[in-house]
Amino acid sequence: AKNWLLKTASGASITAKGYPTSYLADVGSTAYQQAWIANVSAYLGSTGADGTYIDDVVGDVAGWSSGAVYPAKYPNQASWENAMAAFVAAVGPALKSRGYYVLVNAHKFVSGNTLSNDGTLEVGWWQRLGPSVSGLHTEYWMQNPTNVSQLRAVGPEWWNSWDGWQRLVGVAQAVGADFFGFTYGSATNTRAMRYGKASF
Repeated sequence: AKNWLLKTASGASITAKGYPTSYLADVGSTAYQQAWIANVSAYLGSTGADGTYIDDVVGDVAGWSSGAVYPAKYPNQASWENAMAAFVAAVGPALKSRGYYVLVNAHKFVSGNTLSNDGTLEVGWWQRLGPSVSGLHTEYWMQNPTNVSQLRAVGPEWWNSWDGWQRLVGVAQAVGADFFGFTYGSATNTRAMRYGKASF
């Protein structure tokens, strides 16, 4: 009703890849940001929770959206990134000022940009978002995201670059945020968990 669900240039709704009931909201809208702050603050207050986890804080919505599309309002990667950064800059400090912990799952993958492979784009994204939040989270930190059994090492393959991804620890801490590196594996996969712990 408030035009807070974004559409493509042809007027189609935009949903998440693999999640057809998750619609893309207008994160760059000041009115949406303020409503989000009010609603989430009320929910946290009513439940006694210590904070919130904001998933999919992505620097390029094409990797998130079904069909790799952009909304008409933010028709390219740069305009989307600016909108998402504005959202975090609004909601993060607002919730923190109320005493809540704000953790964001922040990732920047741009298709065709090789700087996506070694964490370089992630570094810049974290430096932009970090001052507004309490913690920064990356998924598949020390593993191949398309094959979690492969742990990152120092090598030329796109999924390696251990040192590039390891530096995220220092990047988070330099902007005053906690670091969260997520590793997928079974409860008995101590090899992967020890590798993540040692990398940290």
